[in-house]
Amino acid sequence: MDAKPYVHKILKPDGTMVDCSPAGEYFTLEELRAAMDGGWVENINLSGGFVMIIDEEGRLKELPRNNLATELVGVPGVYIVGNALVCLDKGEELG
Repeated sequence: MDAKPYVHKILKPDGTMVDCSPAGEYFTLEELRAAMDGGWVENINLSGGFVMIIDEEGRLKELPRNNLATELVGVPGVYIVGNALVCLDKGEELG
Protein backbone atom coordinates (compact mmCIF):
# COMPACT_ATOMS: atom_id res chain seq x y z
CA MET A 1 0.00 0.00 0.00
CA ASP A 2 1.49 3.34 -1.06
CA ALA A 3 1.87 6.09 1.51
CA LYS A 4 -0.57 8.93 1.03
CA PRO A 5 1.29 11.98 -0.33
CA TYR A 6 1.36 15.06 1.86
CA VAL A 7 -1.21 17.66 0.87
CA HIS A 8 0.23 21.17 1.02
CA LYS A 9 -2.01 24.03 2.14
CA ILE A 10 -2.40 27.62 1.10
CA LEU A 11 -3.60 29.58 4.13
CA LYS A 12 -5.65 32.56 2.95
CA PRO A 13 -6.23 35.80 4.89
CA ASP A 14 -9.98 35.07 5.11
CA GLY A 15 -9.18 31.96 7.20
CA THR A 16 -9.79 29.39 4.46
CA MET A 17 -7.28 26.71 3.49
CA VAL A 18 -6.82 25.42 -0.05
CA ASP A 19 -5.09 22.14 -0.93
CA CYS A 20 -2.29 22.40 -3.46
CA SER A 21 0.46 20.20 -4.84
CA PRO A 22 3.47 20.77 -7.09
CA ALA A 23 3.13 19.69 -10.72
CA GLY A 24 6.23 17.53 -10.29
CA GLU A 25 8.01 16.19 -7.24
CA TYR A 26 8.89 19.67 -5.96
CA PHE A 27 7.44 23.17 -6.23
CA THR A 28 9.00 25.37 -8.90
CA LEU A 29 9.63 29.07 -8.32
CA GLU A 30 6.81 29.84 -10.74
CA GLU A 31 4.40 27.65 -8.74
CA LEU A 32 5.42 29.37 -5.50
CA ARG A 33 4.92 32.80 -7.04
CA ALA A 34 1.51 31.76 -8.38
CA ALA A 35 0.47 30.61 -4.89
CA MET A 36 1.42 34.07 -3.59
CA ASP A 37 -0.42 35.83 -6.45
CA GLY A 38 2.88 36.88 -8.03
CA GLY A 39 5.95 38.68 -6.75
CA TRP A 40 8.95 37.68 -4.68
CA VAL A 41 8.70 34.82 -2.22
CA GLU A 42 10.26 34.45 1.21
CA ASN A 43 10.47 31.32 3.34
CA ILE A 44 9.94 31.00 7.09
CA ASN A 45 11.18 27.82 8.75
CA LEU A 46 8.57 26.17 10.94
CA SER A 47 8.93 23.32 13.41
CA GLY A 48 8.34 19.71 12.44
CA GLY A 49 10.12 19.87 9.09
CA PHE A 50 7.77 22.39 7.49
CA VAL A 51 8.34 25.73 5.80
CA MET A 52 5.96 28.61 5.12
CA ILE A 53 6.25 30.56 1.88
CA ILE A 54 4.97 34.15 1.92
CA ASP A 55 4.95 37.20 -0.35
CA GLU A 56 8.12 39.13 0.55
CA GLU A 57 6.50 42.43 -0.42
CA GLY A 58 3.13 41.69 1.18
CA ARG A 59 3.26 44.60 3.62
CA LEU A 60 4.34 47.03 0.90
CA LYS A 61 1.37 45.84 -1.17
CA GLU A 62 -0.84 46.35 1.91
CA LEU A 63 -2.14 42.78 1.74
CA PRO A 64 -4.61 41.78 4.47
CA ARG A 65 -3.35 40.22 7.68
CA ASN A 66 -3.38 36.42 7.76
CA ASN A 67 -4.23 35.47 11.36
CA LEU A 68 -3.98 31.70 10.83
CA ALA A 69 -0.48 31.96 9.32
CA THR A 70 0.54 34.43 12.03
CA GLU A 71 -0.54 31.96 14.74
CA LEU A 72 1.38 29.16 13.05
CA VAL A 73 4.60 31.21 13.01
CA GLY A 74 4.07 32.00 16.69
CA VAL A 75 6.65 34.77 17.08
CA PRO A 76 5.50 37.74 19.20
CA GLY A 77 5.37 40.95 17.18
CA VAL A 78 5.59 39.15 13.82
CA TYR A 79 2.51 39.01 11.63
CA ILE A 80 1.94 37.49 8.19
CA VAL A 81 -0.04 39.13 5.39
CA GLY A 82 -1.49 37.68 2.20
CA ASN A 83 -1.45 34.03 1.21
CA ALA A 84 0.90 31.62 2.98
CA LEU A 85 1.87 28.23 1.56
CA VAL A 86 2.80 25.56 4.12
CA CYS A 87 4.78 22.64 2.72
CA LEU A 88 7.43 20.09 3.63
CA ASP A 89 11.00 21.36 3.85
CA LYS A 90 13.19 18.98 1.87
CA GLY A 91 16.43 20.94 2.09
CA GLU A 92 17.08 22.75 -1.17
CA GLU A 93 13.72 21.60 -2.56
CA LEU A 94 10.17 22.18 -1.34
CA GLY A 95 7.63 19.47 -1.75
